[in-house]
Amino acid sequence: MSSEQGNNPAGSQGTDATPGRPSKYDPVYCEQVIEHLEQGSSLTSFAARIGVARSTINEWMKAHPEFSDACARAKAKCAAWWEDRGRSIALAGGGPGAATMAMFGMKNMGGEDWKDVSQLDHTSSDGSMSPRGLDAFYADRPRAEDA
Repeated sequence: MSSEQGNNPAGSQGTDATPGRPSKYDPVYCEQVIEHLEQGSSLTSFAARIGVARSTINEWMKAHPEFSDACARAKAKCAAWWEDRGRSIALAGGGPGAATMAMFGMKNMGGEDWKDVSQLDHTSSDGSMSPRGLDAFYADRPRAEDA
């Protein structure tokens, strides 16, 4: 028996009504995904654990609202795990590379709250790069259609 079969009840065919191979979806995955991600793991590693592709997880989230909700809650728990690790490292240190790992974990697992934000200011201090400044700059130059 494969590990994938061990995660599904005997004879489970899923609930997808699409023709083709039966879905491997099992409602028990709702609780399992939360338990898995609350330790800082990803949906991709959950997919590997249950023997499916990451794209299958995405399809299940579209087809099963309860699974989509569980994944959203799981992602929140995952982000909290990474924030806790980052806080611990900030307070007590964590060894070589720990801060970088925590930073990337927070950015990737809690991206809505932890991301690099950069703003580009395209104005010049003297206004010469504003539309009016550029018009004045080019006003004394011959235009192509005038030549």
